[in-house]
Amino acid sequence: LTAAIYMLSQGTPFIHAGEEMLRTKVNEDGSFNHNSYNSSDEVNMIRWSTLEDATYGDEKAQLDIGKFKDAEYITLYDFKVVGDIEDLGEDLKCLRLYCCELADTALDVSKYENMEDISITGAGLESITGLDKMTKLFYLELEGNKLTEVPKFSDDIEWISSIDLSDNKITDISYSCENENINNSLQTLVLDDNQLSVLPDMSVFKILHSLDLSG
Repeated sequence: LTAAIYMLSQGTPFIHAGEEMLRTKVNEDGSFNHNSYNSSDEVNMIRWSTLEDATYGDEKAQLDIGKFKDAEYITLYDFKVVGDIEDLGEDLKCLRLYCCELADTALDVSKYENMEDISITGAGLESITGLDKMTKLFYLELEGNKLTEVPKFSDDIEWISSIDLSDNKITDISYSCENENINNSLQTLVLDDNQLSVLPDMSVFKILHSLDLSG
């Protein structure tokens, strides 16, 4: 009954406003206040400026990717990935790491010959090798990294429908146009926000229906 009175009364109930952000309840002498129920407003006030601190909320939760060594499909969002991605099981078919922090910015995925889907975005990758070992790869998304060149693909790749290399530092995509199997299967190519200085003849892509070169 008591809880109903203050929760249903006019105004904003003072329920969680006493919570702090990263130990921000500090006494006048500089010490931390561990129990501020009878402290002044100066101690208990919410300091919204804390949210503007560049360090607040930037720490990602850690996850040991080695725990998934037998998985065929892995999808992770916004983790600090520890462990070696290159030590995952050889049967891995799908690897999706969205906005994850990786320990290594150079990745070798050559052991995953059965890979079908790779999405690694916002990870700061500077290079990725081993795609030339994959003949079943049909989807590749490497948006928001630091790649300077198009990854090497297998000449025997069966079918790849989508390649997204947007928001990198790529200057030339001529290599990708020399792979006949890619030319015959690619439907979506996203290259916006790169540093392209050379633009090849896009007519080599026989069934391309979506092309993004903006930025």
